[in-house]
Amino acid sequence: MEKSTEHYNNRDILMEKWFKGNIHCHTTNSDGGATPKDLVRYYKEAGFDFVSITDHNHITYQEETGFSAQEILVVPSSEYTRTAKLPGAKVPTQTHVGGIGLSQNFKFKKKAMTSVEESLQFAVNQVDAQDGFSVLNHPNWMWSFGMKEILAIKNVDAFEIFNGSWDANNEGTPNRPSIEQIWDELLSQGKRIWAVAADDCHFLPDPSVPVNTHPPASGWIHVEGESLTKESIVQALKEGRFYASTGIELHSINLSPDRIGLTIKPASQIEYYTTYIGENGKTLAVEEGLNSSYDIKGNEGYIRMRVNCSGMERAWTQPLFLD
Repeated sequence: MEKSTEHYNNRDILMEKWFKGNIHCHTTNSDGGATPKDLVRYYKEAGFDFVSITDHNHITYQEETGFSAQEILVVPSSEYTRTAKLPGAKVPTQTHVGGIGLSQNFKFKKKAMTSVEESLQFAVNQVDAQDGFSVLNHPNWMWSFGMKEILAIKNVDAFEIFNGSWDANNEGTPNRPSIEQIWDELLSQGKRIWAVAADDCHFLPDPSVPVNTHPPASGWIHVEGESLTKESIVQALKEGRFYASTGIELHSINLSPDRIGLTIKPASQIEYYTTYIGENGKTLAVEEGLNSSYDIKGNEGYIRMRVNCSGMERAWTQPLFLD
């Protein structure tokens, strides 16, 4: 899949022009605890510009929330969800694919799927046919699939580098790769795929719900769109004009033919550092402070930036491809 990199040329991208959104959450239309109206109200009050309610195999539309698109945009979306006992598997395999900006809901084959790849591809094809934005959700959840399966999927747009579910296994183990390690493996093998962060919210803050269960607003994206419309947001997502975050906000991404860098919005007395990462996950440089940059050599394959801080939050920019 070809990714556009025109937006990287000779410009600084100012975050004040961007839209904050969550593209993975659930309501009472599937297995969530909040009504669409209550969920959207939460994100509106939390400062989000748009939200994609991805109920399992169900599209929730703007009209159902009681809010206008001028108040907070609801992008029609759904999460393709299929559980199947595949040949040789000891437990049923889960396939979850986010379809952002859909015009019709997912359909299902009557015959059984023979592989995870077949199920993922079947969902991605439906999103692609509707000019939507496809996301492979929480690969490490229940260790559902990994680099091998993702590498085989054609025309997929993105996958979740962070999912707010307590059991998403984002960080991996000494014997299992983290989602970020999987991303570098994919990019290094020529797979041009974006990375998103999402909270996968199922429950709004409630004393009866464990605090570590699908916390809302724990992961989100900031999108550079021409306007706050479904079409503009989806187009920006497909072109990789966004960054992913678990709490860190950027002021600008600074890009030119010879240099890449960013500026971070400060918060309290938190300190920040930016890691510049290239092919095979190689650390190219680590720069401390709110402003940093890296001089492009041309042999890095790709360059992406990860921002860490003295707290637990992180942010990830999309890769700049140099070929």
